[in-house]
Amino acid sequence: ILKNNTKYLNLISKAIGKYEVSTIAGCSQAFRRKLLDEIGYLNDLFNPYGFEDSEFCMRSLNAGYRNYVDVNTWLYHGTDARYINRDSNRACENMFKGLTVFAYLAFNSQRKFRNVILKIIYFEFIIEFISSPSEAIKRMKLKLSGYRRGLQILKK
Repeated sequence: ILKNNTKYLNLISKAIGKYEVSTIAGCSQAFRRKLLDEIGYLNDLFNPYGFEDSEFCMRSLNAGYRNYVDVNTWLYHGTDARYINRDSNRACENMFKGLTVFAYLAFNSQRKFRNVILKIIYFEFIIEFISSPSEAIKRMKLKLSGYRRGLQILKK
């Protein structure tokens, strides 16, 4: 898919080797050990997965660094059986747990991060409800459960 991405192909044709971005997926990050010593490791609050890479990029930006994508480097990220066979309900719940923790760390404001997460859940519910009311209710409950799990993590 990436080999057909016109944005990347255009950058390569202009001999642009990298461009600045706000966040990079964790499986694609490369950095000097010095960065870990300065800003710390990936945050275990996001275990088992989700948003630890974005939060790490946010901390690097806050420390005065920049995040780049190198257009000359390609990564093939395969998945293992755990990912293929994962429970989509659990994944939805985990995503909102991670999103809740990330929003708290990003906004650093109790009121603001709660408003953002609850608005996301509400607006996604409205959109999903149009096509499948029963599925929308089920997913909203999973998202709210993930939100509550995120709040529990933050209380620790």
